[in-house]
Amino acid sequence: MGGDGGCIATQREFMRGTYGSAHSKGGWAQGQNHGSGTTGGDAEHGDFTNRRRATRVRSCALTGDALKAPVVSDAFGQLFNKLDVLEQLSSKKLPEAFSHIRGLRDLIDVKSTPPKGEKDYVHGDGAPFCACPLTGASFDGSEPFVVVRTSGWLIAQKAISELGEQALQDEYGPFTKSDLVTAAPDPDDVREASRALAEKRAAAKAKKKAAKRAKGTAADAPKPEKKRKVAPPSVGAAADIARQAREKTEADHTQNPELGAMFHSDETNSKPDAATLFAATAPRRYNLN
Repeated sequence: MGGDGGCIATQREFMRGTYGSAHSKGGWAQGQNHGSGTTGGDAEHGDFTNRRRATRVRSCALTGDALKAPVVSDAFGQLFNKLDVLEQLSSKKLPEAFSHIRGLRDLIDVKSTPPKGEKDYVHGDGAPFCACPLTGASFDGSEPFVVVRTSGWLIAQKAISELGEQALQDEYGPFTKSDLVTAAPDPDDVREASRALAEKRAAAKAKKKAAKRAKGTAADAPKPEKKRKVAPPSVGAAADIARQAREKTEADHTQNPELGAMFHSDETNSKPDAATLFAATAPRRYNLN
């Protein structure tokens, strides 16, 4: 193996695609790791992707420590030890990768069922912190789990596929398909989703700020003067006619003392006879056609 071309590798662990076929699940733990991309095999025989997934579902996404109740999830299904994430939130030391977590309102309390009995787990890494309450499958990376964001339950995807969403509403709901997120997702997927969420929040904030600014501008604008109420023309015309009639009457009484005497007599009980009234009002008569 000196690279001089004169030696042929015969050991199986050095041959591409065969590493792990002659080893047990504990072989990985013995340090037989020769670098990413050099080995094949399934989850039981050293597949790097499944190995990373098995580690991810057992670890806090923030600190890397083993998950232990109480556990919380973010909107993307990442799992955290609640005390660890709250401590960094309070001290404002949360890394940029978790900037989408602004407070408790962005965290979901995870409900789970402890694993039962002893069994062989993926890669022999020991018991995970929970199991599916429906199928009993361990949350060890061997099969996908989902977080129900509305209720916080951690359930195997297989249980939902086989039983259906409606059958689980009473005990694990209410929820819809959009409320289910993959538990402990790949960090690369979360990075893209987190960036999209940050852009959405920034756009909503800018829109709200612009609306508030527009409202303030409208409030500061000068208000139009109120128009004074003008009496309707009919009222003004009627008042003018009454005034002219009053002036005309006074002039008639002045020019015709007899007519004025009938309306301005000091004797309250005196009434003119019909002949006198006819003679006094004769000049005032006119015809209305």
